Parts: sequence; C-alpha cells; structure tokens
Amino acid sequence: MDIEKTLKNLNKNFFNTYFAKSRNDILEFLCRAIPKNEEIGVGGSQTLIELNLLQDLKNLGYKVNSPVTAEEDWATLTQKNRNVNYYLMSSNAITEDGELINIDGTGNRVANLIYGVKNIFVIAGTNKIVENIEKGVERVKNVATPLNCIRLNKNTPCAKTLKCEHCSSKETICNATVISHHPTSKTNVTVILIDEKLGY
Repeated sequence: MDIEKTLKNLNKNFFNTYFAKSRNDILEFLCRAIPKNEEIGVGGSQTLIELNLLQDLKNLGYKVNSPVTAEEDWATLTQKNRNVNYYLMSSNAITEDGELINIDGTGNRVANLIYGVKNIFVIAGTNKIVENIEKGVERVKNVATPLNCIRLNKNTPCAKTLKCEHCSSKETICNATVISHHPTSKTNVTVILIDEKLGY
C-alpha cells in the first residue's frame, strides 16, 4: 500500500485529494467546504458511520439526508439525494493508479457519483487502497460484499462462506460495477483519505 503514490495519481487523474490527520480534521474540512444552508446527501457507508460524521454534521446544523440521521424512508431519501449539491460516500476500493472502484446493489450511490451531483466527497481509510483494478474488484467481492451482506441480512452464499461464490442470488448486492478513472463531466470529486482501517 503506497499512500503517497495513490494521492499523487488521484491528483493526476483530476480528483481533488485531502489527507486527514484525524476524524475531527475531516469534520473541519467538510465544514469549510460545505455551506451551512446546503443539504448533504449520503450514500450507504460503514466508514461514515464508524467516523460518526453524519451525526456530528447534523448537530452542527446541517441537513443530512441519510438513513442514519434522517426520519424519511430510504426511497424518499434516495430521491432527495439526486438533487443535492453535496454528497458524501466512501469507496469500496481505491487503486494506487488513482481510480475508484465501487460495486452497488441498487445503484443509487454510484449513480450520484457519476451524474447529477456537483460536489462529491469520497471518505476512506487507507485499508481501501489496492494495487490495481483487478485487486480492487477482488477486494470488493471477497471482503466488502460478504460483510455488507451479513450487515444487511442478505441470504447470499458469500454471507455464509465470506468469499465470492459468483452467485446469481436474487439478493445479491453485486449488480453494478463502476470504475472511475476520472471524475465525470461537471462533477467535483474530492477523495479524503485517513490512515486508519475503516469500513469494509
């Protein structure tokens, strides 16, 4: 895992980057970057939950559209998040070549990453860094997906074996794979890395 190389190549690929020193450092960065009157959309993220950022932002007066902090149902929130100017998410894997790899079940997270939302913040621990795309997909299939299926109480083979079984289960969450080589047109993507093991 080469953090410096990853940050350098993310910048080369036109992603903004920020290497955070602590959880509070991330919170302060987001508060500087996001105006108080803006709603913040959120993609499902164990990393954000572990950092407790969503509740902290809400306590500071932000409107946070997340199932963790909001009262609306999931379907209502995902529709709201299509129209926000600021969106928080993590990434399933980040390559040393400066690419983001994400695999989704419903696609709401990757949809917002690639189209519609102007400002996106991808927050991840350095445990998400992988050598290349092949290793990234392998990581998602054999680390992130089984743990997420357990968390979501999905009846998939990987939830039992803790590795990808290349299934065709109706409950699979491996429905859409998006590899971001660069931010898509008219999006401003900032990758915030912190040297901790976070999320799946």
